[in-house]
Amino acid sequence: MIAVHAGAGCHPDGIDKFCKKVIRGASGDVLEAIKAFENDPMTNCGFGSNLSLSGRVQCEAAFMTSDDLRFGAVACVSTIKNPIVAAKQLVVNQIARKQGGLIAPSILIGEGAEKFAAGCDIELCAPDGLVSPRAEMTYEKALRKLAVTEERLDTVGAVSIDNSGLATSGISSGGIILKFDGRVGHSSQFGGGVWAEKRGLRSVAVSTSGCGEALARTHFAQKLGESLLEYDPSDGLYVEAINETFKKGFLESPLVTKSFIPEHRLAGGVAIIRDEDEGISEVIVFHNTKHFAYAFSDGPHLSKFELQPAATPSTPEMIDTESRPRVPKRSVERVRKANEPRVERKPDSSRRAKNQESKKDRLAESSVVITQSQKDGSLTGSKRSINSKRANGSKAKSTNDDTNKIVGSMPQAAGNDDVVKELITRFCNATLQKGVRKLREEFARLKSETVPSPDSLASFHANPTRNRYRDIPCVEESRVKLIDHPDQMDYIHANYVSTPFNERRFICTQGPMETTIYDFWWMVLQEKAEFIVMLCNMDENGRPKCDEYLPFLPSSGSMVFRDISISVQSVNIIKPDNSASTEMISERVLRVTRNRLERTIKHFHWSSWPDHGVPTGDLAPLVLLQRIRQTKFPIIIHCSAGIGRTGSIVAIEYVLERIIYKQPCDDMAVILKSLRKQRAHSIQTDLQYLYVHFILLRYYTELKYIDQNNLYLVGFCREYEQAIPTNPHGKLVQALYASSLQPQPTPPNDEADDANPTRW
Repeated sequence: MIAVHAGAGCHPDGIDKFCKKVIRGASGDVLEAIKAFENDPMTNCGFGSNLSLSGRVQCEAAFMTSDDLRFGAVACVSTIKNPIVAAKQLVVNQIARKQGGLIAPSILIGEGAEKFAAGCDIELCAPDGLVSPRAEMTYEKALRKLAVTEERLDTVGAVSIDNSGLATSGISSGGIILKFDGRVGHSSQFGGGVWAEKRGLRSVAVSTSGCGEALARTHFAQKLGESLLEYDPSDGLYVEAINETFKKGFLESPLVTKSFIPEHRLAGGVAIIRDEDEGISEVIVFHNTKHFAYAFSDGPHLSKFELQPAATPSTPEMIDTESRPRVPKRSVERVRKANEPRVERKPDSSRRAKNQESKKDRLAESSVVITQSQKDGSLTGSKRSINSKRANGSKAKSTNDDTNKIVGSMPQAAGNDDVVKELITRFCNATLQKGVRKLREEFARLKSETVPSPDSLASFHANPTRNRYRDIPCVEESRVKLIDHPDQMDYIHANYVSTPFNERRFICTQGPMETTIYDFWWMVLQEKAEFIVMLCNMDENGRPKCDEYLPFLPSSGSMVFRDISISVQSVNIIKPDNSASTEMISERVLRVTRNRLERTIKHFHWSSWPDHGVPTGDLAPLVLLQRIRQTKFPIIIHCSAGIGRTGSIVAIEYVLERIIYKQPCDDMAVILKSLRKQRAHSIQTDLQYLYVHFILLRYYTELKYIDQNNLYLVGFCREYEQAIPTNPHGKLVQALYASSLQPQPTPPNDEADDANPTRW
C-alpha cells in the first residue's frame, strides 16, 4: 500500500495526472516514487527545485523505515541528481553497520553529503544540473520583488506499508524560494518531515509538507505518527487522532504561536495506518493550505486523485481530511467506490470550450487546415473537406458566430484545392520576385503613405496621460471604447483589427501603464476576451516597456486593481517545434474576477522577441496563432507600443485567413495599408515586414507548395540572412542555401539536423 503527495501549496496543471503516473510506476516503492518526483521539473525537489538567495539549488531529502526507526537525510546538496537515493543509502549503511567516523551517520550536509554520494557511486550532476527554466523564472520574479512570491511549499513525499507491516517514509524538497544558503528545512530533521514506526501489529508511515521551521520545532511528523499508534480505534476513525494532533500539537502549540504568524502556520501531509489485528488499513490526507496534491493505491487499483479546496490557515476547524474507512481488507474496493470524491460541475466556460471542440470537428476548411486536439495537445493529421458553397465560388461570410472558418497552423502535406494552391503560389512568387531589397523599398514607401490624418486623433490628443508614447497615435475610427467605466471615460489606447474571419478579430493595444492597468482589465472583461498575447518584457535594454499588470506565477498570489482581481492558476512552457528552438513562449491560465463576475483567460507571453527586431525563423508564430485562434471574441495582443511585434503577428494571421477565404495576397501592400488604417504604424520596421514574408514562405515551403530548392527561394534566404546577420537562424538558412547548390555530406551526430535541407 502506497500514498504519495506533491506538497502543500500551488501546483501547475497536470500535477494530478503526474501523481497517478508516479503511483503506477513506483510499484509500492517509496524510493522510486520520490525519484520520479525529483526527475520532473513540475515539483519542487531535485531537478526544478527552488533557487536560494544566491541563485543556487540546495536540496534536502530524508528516508525512514520502521526497522529500528532507522533514519537517513541529506541537506544543502547541489550536485546529487536524486537526493533521496543518498538519504536511503545512509539507512542502508546503518543496517550494514558501515561507519563514517565511529558511528554510521544519519544526516550529512553540503559537500560532505556529496562526497558520500560519490563514494557510493550515486549519480551526480553539474552544479547547475538541477536548475530548470521554470525555477529560474520564479527566482527572477521573486528577486525583483525581494520577497517570496507565494506559499509554494510543494515538498514531495511518499509513504508505504508492505504486507509484513514494514513502514517506509520518504521526503524530498528544494526548500522555499530565496532561502538563505545553508538553510536546513524540516525535511532532513529527525521527526520533522517523515516518520515510520511499527509497534506490535500496528504500523504507521507519515510524510509532511508546509512551513519547515514550524514543522521542525514541533517534530510534527513524529507527533502524528505516535498519535496514530496510540489511538484507540474504538473511539472513531483514525482521522480524529490527526485532527487532534494537528490542532493541539501544531496550530495551538506555543512552539508555533510564539514565533509564527497565522499565515505561516501551514502544513499538510499523508499518513498510512495499518492494524494487522483488526484487519484495518487507512490512508489519511490532511492540510490547511489552498491546495494539496496527492494520490494513493493499494496494489493495482488506483484511487481517485483530488486537488483539495482552500482552507483558512488560522482556523483549525477547517482542516481538510480524507480517510480510508476502517474495514477488513476484503472490503476495500467496495468501500472506495462508495467514498469517491465528489465531482464539481465546471463553470459555463468549460461547457463553452466543449462546444467549441465539437464545432472544431465540423470545420469546413481547405485541405491545408490542421487541427490540434484540445484533449492531449497532439497534432492530428486529418484534413478537412472544402465547404461545397465556397468550393463553387460563393463568397464566404464573416460573422462573430462563424466558428467553422478557422485556419490551421502546423505544416502538413499540401492538399488538392486548386484555388488555395493558386493563391499560395501567387503569394510566394510575388514575394520571391520582389526579393529582400524591393520588399524593403516597398515598406519604406508604404510607411510614408500610411500616416493617419490629424482629424482622426481627437481622443488620442485628449488623453495624453493614457498614452505610453506620444508619437504612436490611436486612430478614432477603430478605437476600442470602454463602456460603463466607473470613471466615466471611454478611452484606451487600443484598436480593433478586422480579418476575413471577424470584423473584430484582434484588439491591438499598448503595454499597460500604471495609470491604465485597470482600464486594460476592464476592456478584457468587456470584450469577453479568452486570450491575451504579450510580446514584450517589462523592461528591455534598461528601459520600461510595460507595467506589471498580472502575477506571473501561481506562487505570486493575486494582484488587485480596484475591484478587479487577477491570479495565476497554472503556467506551461510552449516549445515552438521539435527543433532546438531558442524561442520562449509561456502559457498562463488566469482567473480574473470583478464582483461576482469570474472569467478564465489564457495569457501567452513571448519573452524572447527583441524590440524593433525579429525572432528566430522557426514556426513559433504559427504555434502561437494555433493556440489562440479558436475563439469568436477579440484576441487581445500587445507589445510595448502595440504596433511592431503586434502588427507582425496580426499580419501573418491576416494572410493565412485571406488564403482560406479565397482572397488574393500577392499584393502585400494592400494588406499593410489595411492594417495601418486600423492600427496606426502596424509593423514598425522593414525587418519585421521581411519577417512576416519569411515565416509565410517557410510555412508554405514545408507544406510543399514551393520547392525548397527553388533558386529564387535560395536567393531570398541568403538576402534575408544578410539583412539580419546576428539572427540565430542564419546557420539554418545558409545550410538550406548550400544544400540546393550541391549535394552535402551528412554531418555527424547533432549537426545533421541543422544541415538537412528539409529543415529551416
